[in-house]
Amino acid sequence: MLVPVAIRWPGKVKPRIADELLISHVDVLPTLLAFLNIAAPDGFAGPRSVQADSERPGREMPDSVYAEGRLDQPGEWRMLVRGYDKLVIRPREDATRLYNLADDPGVRDRSSA
Repeated sequence: MLVPVAIRWPGKVKPRIADELLISHVDVLPTLLAFLNIAAPDGFAGPRSVQADSERPGREMPDSVYAEGRLDQPGEWRMLVRGYDKLVIRPREDATRLYNLADDPGVRDRSSA
């Protein structure tokens, strides 16, 4: 499943379409901080600013997407998608699942999208 991200800020953010750009949940806050010229707090581990990446030609873009939800609550989950492989971890349930999105009958044909 692809989830689009749109940020509109007339006069500040140049309009563009980057349909090849992969963005993880953890990238949203550093991207917003970069737009506001605010440094990320100390100890901020891992995430990147999508704005900074798009302004550096030749910089290697990620080939996977990470998301997480319901942290420190029942139903907590983490997900990593790389290519057609999707890994879902539910730490409180001690459950790990690996899916192949190309073979999953529940995923509609992306070529018609």
